[in-house]
Amino acid sequence: MRLLTLLLFSYIASVQLAATASSDSFRPVNLRSAVNMGFADDVANDHRGGWTDQGPANDMRRISIGIQTWDGIPFEIIDPAANFQNPGASCIVLRGKPLPWLPLETPAIPVNAKASAIYIVGACAWDAAVDEDVIRLVVTYQEDLRYSESAFVFGRHLAGWWSPRDLSLGDVVAEHFNGAASVGLYRFGWINPYPEKTIADIKFISADSTAIPIIVAATLLLPGDASSEARVQELAQRQEAAVATDTTSKAYIDLDSGAPALRSIPASFVSVGNGSSTAPNYQAPSQVLLEAGHDDRSDVDVGLPPRPFYRIQTHMAEPSPAAGVWNFTQLDRIIGAARSFGAEPMICLSFPPSWFFKPASTYAEATRLRKPYDTDAYAEHCAEIVRHYTTGPWEKQPVLWWEFGNEVELHDWSYAFYIKVYQAVANRMREVDPRIRIGGPVTAGPNPGWAGELLRALPDEVDFVSYHQYGYSEPFDTPDTYIMARTAHFGDIARRYRALTEELSPEYHLPIFLTETNTSWRYHEGTDPRIRTQFGAAWAASVLGHFLSAGGDSLFYFTLNGGFGTMWVEKGKTVIYPVWHTLWLYRQYMRGQLIAVSSDADTVEAVAARQDDGSLTLMLVNKNAHSVDITLSLTPSESPEALLQPSALILNDATYPTVRDVDTVDSIVPTLDTVPLAWDAPTGPDTPNILTFSMQPYEVRAVLLRPEN
Repeated sequence: MRLLTLLLFSYIASVQLAATASSDSFRPVNLRSAVNMGFADDVANDHRGGWTDQGPANDMRRISIGIQTWDGIPFEIIDPAANFQNPGASCIVLRGKPLPWLPLETPAIPVNAKASAIYIVGACAWDAAVDEDVIRLVVTYQEDLRYSESAFVFGRHLAGWWSPRDLSLGDVVAEHFNGAASVGLYRFGWINPYPEKTIADIKFISADSTAIPIIVAATLLLPGDASSEARVQELAQRQEAAVATDTTSKAYIDLDSGAPALRSIPASFVSVGNGSSTAPNYQAPSQVLLEAGHDDRSDVDVGLPPRPFYRIQTHMAEPSPAAGVWNFTQLDRIIGAARSFGAEPMICLSFPPSWFFKPASTYAEATRLRKPYDTDAYAEHCAEIVRHYTTGPWEKQPVLWWEFGNEVELHDWSYAFYIKVYQAVANRMREVDPRIRIGGPVTAGPNPGWAGELLRALPDEVDFVSYHQYGYSEPFDTPDTYIMARTAHFGDIARRYRALTEELSPEYHLPIFLTETNTSWRYHEGTDPRIRTQFGAAWAASVLGHFLSAGGDSLFYFTLNGGFGTMWVEKGKTVIYPVWHTLWLYRQYMRGQLIAVSSDADTVEAVAARQDDGSLTLMLVNKNAHSVDITLSLTPSESPEALLQPSALILNDATYPTVRDVDTVDSIVPTLDTVPLAWDAPTGPDTPNILTFSMQPYEVRAVLLRPEN
């Protein structure tokens, strides 16, 4: 009885410790249920003990435990000896390439509180590339299905725990000498886009990179007072200051017409996600956009259709409203519209219908979790949808592309549960029609950890790898410079997925699909207005260039129509936003072989393609809020077949208003006029040919170089 009393007293003391650490502005998050390693490691490489499993000469046993305050923020450093939920554990250490036996993600960590921000203390063991994602924070809310997910990157938020140094978005704390080296941790922050909502729980997911992510503590910044607002402003200003702004007014771009091809450009690299409306107002512009660039070929490397994809999620047009009841009317109409627009339908089996959810104490919980109560029954349910779209009236034009799941990690699915359900569903679907192609894991953000687990577990069942990626996960006042600076990250992620597929499925050359993208779906008053402006067009052009250059195959813009879309109906008139023209330019003119091109300005980007007849297309984007003078140098081939005549299609604030409105259903969406250009210097086989021109703020320009007639 004495032992029981002592244990109970210790447990109460630990709870009280967390409570007394709270203040009017801060509240530490209780990580006891999620921690999996201790600070001390007595035996190296035994897959037990603590820290990074490197033995007593290289661990974190000298860290001070209890409440530690850095920059006025209290953090609870868990005492492993007093953790009765996970005895001996005090920190979260997740998987990376050096330690593949560690868990990929944490369980959901209860929070049940409002917060303006979350401050986190952590570090990495081993290194990743600077600006590479190493760990992701997923936040879910109690009130509705909203969520937030953000990546923390190596070299900005956190870095190696040996010889730590302050970073642009992280400060060194808990620094000391551990007997082997000077070591320490980093404190960094995340701004909550929904401070008025109660956070239900948080989860950390490793990117499974070459670095091992470690989380030691987390503390909520409570909303409601001036000091909290000042802290949030400080985080936002620091984020803005971390982005270098290019003030140059000139950019030099070098294009080598004789350079070897980098890769074949997939015919379907611009797709439209969730284009679910079949309203008459959208039909003409949808058809013009989706028919652009058709060439009746299929990419020989990855077997993509020559048409753009048109993706629809089943929960947006649920064909089974009740058990045993089927009504495909709405989904048929959407798939039929996709076919009529000349697109390739892709059905995303996003969630089980509501009658498949497990019983729960509240409807909100059942809706948020969205787990099928019976895996085999759900597999048969999915098979019935496949059967409908591959037989009968659909037999001659079947739906062959299927995506399984939709951001299910935000609904308390673990990767192991997802893989289990994926296997059951895929096996049953292929029994109905072996021609179909199925892919996933369709994570809410780039998550190579989940993708890697899926490929390792089911290498023969995955026909493509897909994920979602938005431009930023910060609050509504995120500066434009930050959003534009992060477009290069889309290329980094696509390159990471390409390397992953080549490592785990080299014989298949699996396509890489980014099936949802946009600047962001978060804004304090609804849709971020920037996506409807020329800024949004430039952002999309930059993202497409990075994604394509890095080996991505199909990028799905979210969405074709609606608040996040390429167009919208205002007062009965269809308004075409500039991003529509960016997608149209890419569809219409970027074909053939990708070739090398370079720019000496980070904020003026270019990608180029060469066609079989020697024609070149150069897609340029000015990511600056100011004009930039451009010098384009074309290096001639050793034996040019013909002189290339330059012209351009220009999309900027001056040209956009003349093409933005569609007055009637039958209107054909006007396209941009082709503007002739002239070489500045005499052309010849031995000297570069020069073009000079000025690009307006956020301008997108397609420079066409065509053989002389």
